[in-house]
Order: sequence, then structure tokens, then C-alpha cells
Amino acid sequence: MARKDNDSLDQAETRGGSFSDAPSKSLGDASTFGDGAESLADDILGADGFDDGMEIVDLSSRYELEGVIGQGGMGQVIKAVDTRLKRIVAIKRVLGESSRNRKSLQRFLIEAQSVAALNHFNIVQIYDYGRDKDGPFLILEYVDGVSLSKRLKDGPLELPEAVELTTQLASALTAAHRRGIVHRDVKPANVLLTEDGIPKLTDFGLARHEAQEGEHTRTGAVLGTPAFMAPEQREDSTKADALSDQWSLAATFYQMVTGESPRIINGETLPLSVRDVVLRALKTKPGKRYPTLQEFCDELQTAASKQQAATFDVLQLKEGQCGSCGAVNDSSRRFCRDCGESLETPCLKCGKNELVWERFCGHCGTNIPAIVEQQLEASKELKSELRTIVQEYRHQEAIEKLAPWLTIEHPALKPFHDWAERTNERLQRELNQLLQQRDEHLVLAREYYDQARYSKALKSVASIPDALHTAASRQLHEELTGIDAELNQLAADIRELSSARNYDALHGKLTRFLQLKPGDKNAIQMLQRLLKRTRRKTESKGNSSADDSVVYELEKDDADDDDSSRGRPARSTSTRSLGTRITLPRKRFLAAAGVAGLV
Repeated sequence: MARKDNDSLDQAETRGGSFSDAPSKSLGDASTFGDGAESLADDILGADGFDDGMEIVDLSSRYELEGVIGQGGMGQVIKAVDTRLKRIVAIKRVLGESSRNRKSLQRFLIEAQSVAALNHFNIVQIYDYGRDKDGPFLILEYVDGVSLSKRLKDGPLELPEAVELTTQLASALTAAHRRGIVHRDVKPANVLLTEDGIPKLTDFGLARHEAQEGEHTRTGAVLGTPAFMAPEQREDSTKADALSDQWSLAATFYQMVTGESPRIINGETLPLSVRDVVLRALKTKPGKRYPTLQEFCDELQTAASKQQAATFDVLQLKEGQCGSCGAVNDSSRRFCRDCGESLETPCLKCGKNELVWERFCGHCGTNIPAIVEQQLEASKELKSELRTIVQEYRHQEAIEKLAPWLTIEHPALKPFHDWAERTNERLQRELNQLLQQRDEHLVLAREYYDQARYSKALKSVASIPDALHTAASRQLHEELTGIDAELNQLAADIRELSSARNYDALHGKLTRFLQLKPGDKNAIQMLQRLLKRTRRKTESKGNSSADDSVVYELEKDDADDDDSSRGRPARSTSTRSLGTRITLPRKRFLAAAGVAGLV
């Protein structure tokens, strides 16, 4: 007696994870297929509609672990070597209950994705994230240096260095704020210094994403480090915003220049030139602080550059007075008797040397103080322009715009000239790092492409800033975008057709999906059940229409290896039609069936 067909495609459970790298609308983790009240979409996403889309990976297959370099109550950091890209990385693990809690994992993923998208030189980069049998992990940029807190144990920093570090950290925080991310734990311990002295903001473990906060932080909860927390954050961490990070950065600057903890702030210990600026950023009421971090840093830089001006005005020098130290020399001298600096400087218009105290050039008659003022205004505009250009990773353009200012010489413009030299060196380093990262992203993208892991390939190539794309990388990005869009649409179509039990149309959609992702286990399992259903329906009809029918049977073993290559008979899949039996290895069967339009 033939088994009654209830339009089900079998109740066998599947727990494959390969669909996780397919489109964002994954087909993975289906436990039933078109039978009963549940739809395929419910089946896949689960009752709560959450699917993190991460496959379980084996870290040791790509990374050589060298040992734990840091550990706390909730996690640990391991130094490792990426054998694929030949670089040292840091692997951050989440330990304890958080690694097993579903909501904690969801929060971990949201934060990891948000921070990974920042891609800023002054933020420790997240190269990848995922989970293995021990739980979730992050693959981080390895910073071979010390923390700012450890550096400060040797004493406070000089004002120019502290201002420069603060400016770079403010740029990092601004990039985070632009994406709706508030750090909430800015402090010296969370700033790593490279061997070149570049600050890297790290540990976004307490970061608040404005679009997600309601789901993660309980009202009234207090998160952070008390001495560096803004007053409103001490009361309620959900109140923390960009102005709270400004307070924390100002508190960090306070410790940089005073060597003292900001637990008790004494304004008298701050350098006089920057005191008012720092104290405004440390106001108790957020509304009385600077509107933005950038305004805070602009004021800080301006105030620090005027420190020397308290002793003498470079644009109002007396005859014989040195523009560097202010010492008065005999007017016949050409170098200062106190500091040895030249008492001549090129005219800002004609370029010929003129005495630094002269107000009008003796060669072209240019009003030197007036042109210096023009240059100072232009320098402010250039700083603002460079910030925008660098945010868009147009570093080469920024370097070219900065080049003319490296040759400008005048005592009144020395602070800006020094800034231009430091900025040029930093931009050159960042450009080299960007180009290296671009090449690494391309290597990974091509590797994932060859593996038909298109979403990962797309993520890799999409991580390349637009200004750094080559013709080849743009072409790859366009191709991957098209594939990803088609996979997403196919996934949606398969869900809809499954729910509607339109199995004839489902054949074609699954076939196309397997053409794009030939090794996808879930798609193969779905096709297996679909083919079983077709066979059962044919058998129940007594092969009455067997003249034109072809029934396929895929073996249950998921192994894709051609065992004949190891000296054993090849595993086979049988195709039966009118008593004719065709035996092919699994891979050849799927390929042949697809080409023939049979599935």
C-alpha cells in the first residue's frame, strides 16, 4: 500500500550552517519543510526571529595562538598569527555566562559590527568576528606598544604631545559619534600607544549604540570608570552621549598634563594657556560644554599655540629682536645670540630673505603682518578642509594640499608649520597603512569568492574606502553586489514558495541557488527532501507517467569528497528512469543535473 502523501517534504531535521554565509536572509537551520502549520521562514529564523548568521569555525585552522596577553573577569585577549595574511593579531574572547546568553551574543554582534565599520586609524581595528565551539570572539588589530595609563606612570606629558594625542582621540570619537556609537569608557587604560606614539582607542565593550540602547542597558544602571565618567553618566549610563565622551576625554587630558587622577579636579594644576578650555569641557552640566568634540580640540590647539605669545608678539618685534626666543640682538647680527636661530626669514610673497622685525619687505614692499594674518586664516580653513578629506580617506589629496605649507617660514607661522610637518608624517603613515589594508581585503575577498562565500567576500571588498579602490577592486565589488542581491532575492523566493507549497517553482530557485553556492549544505538538504517528495508522489501513482519522468535520489551522506581519489570506490548518487540506472559521483551528479536542467 502506498504511503499517503500529505504534501510534506519529510520531517528529517537539518542543522547545517553553510547558509549563514549566503544572503542576509539566510535559509539555514531549517528543521521542517512545508508540513504542518509552521512555515519555512518560522522554521529557519526560530520563534523569536533572531538568526545571528554565524557559522561555528575552527580558529586553529587559520590562526597560530601564541598565548594570553590579557585577561579580566569577562574575557581574555590572546596574541596570535594570521597564517593567511602573515600578520600578528589579537583575539578577544568573551568568557563566562555572556558567551552562552542569546541576548548577550546579539549585543556582542551589534557592537562588533558597529565598531568594525568605523575603520579609523585611532581606533583599534576589528578585522573579523565570529564564534567557535568556545563562544564568540573578535579578531583585533595587534598594537605593539603600551597603554597611555602605563606611559603616564613615568610622569605627565609635555603640553604639545598631550594636545596632539587628544586631537587624534577626538577624531576617533567623532567618527564613532557620527555612526551613533558612544564609547562610555574613555580613559588612559583604554588608549594604546604604538611604537610611533600613535594613540589607538580600544575596548568598546561598554559602547552604547543609540539605535539599540533600549534593548541592552537598564535605566539607572551605571557603567564605566568613576574617575573618568561624566556626572550624568554616574547617575544613569543610558544618559551618556557624545558630550559625556567629551567630558571623559577632557578628564584624560587632565591626567596627561598634570599626572593626577581626575577623581578630584584642581584647575590650578592645569597649564594656564589651556585651563579655561579644559574646564569648560569638564562642566557638570552637558549643555555648558563645547557643542562638539571638534570645537573643543580646535580651542585646545589654539590656546596651546598661544603659550609662547605671552612673552612677546611675533608680529610686533623690536629692531634686532629674535622671532624664536624674543631676545634682543644687535641689528647687525644675522643669528640670535641666545638661541642661534636665524634673524632672517623669506618674504611670504617674493621669497627673498628679509629681517624678521621688518614690517614691510625691502624687496617687494609687501605688508608682512597683513599677509601673515591672511595665512593664519587660511591655515584654519585648511585644517577644517583636511578633516573632511581625511574622513573620506582621500589621504593622497590631503598630502598634496598640505605640501605648499611645509615650505612656509615665518616665526608667527611656526606653530602651524610644525603642525603641518607632524600632520604630513601622520598622513603618510596612514596612507601606507590604508594601502596595505586594501591589499589584505582584496586577498581575502578573492579567497572567499573562490570558495563561493560571497557575503564574506563582499564584506571584505566593501571595507575598502571608495577613494582607494582600483579598477579591479571596483569590478569585483560590482560583481559581488550583484551576486549578493540575487542570493537575497532567491532566499526570499524560496521562503515564499515553501510557505505556498509551490514545489514545482521551488525546483528552479534551489537549482539557481546551488549554481551560485554549489556547496551549500542547507540548499542540498532542501533539494534532497524535494526530490524524495517527487519520488514518493511518482511511486504512489504506480509510475503511470513514467515515460517522461525522471526521479533522482541523493544519498544522505553529506561527504563531497571523490573517494576514488583515495583509492576507494566513488560514492554515488543513483538516477532511475524506466529501469535505467545511472551512477555518478555526488559532485558530478549535481553539476550534470544542473546543466541538463533536471533540477
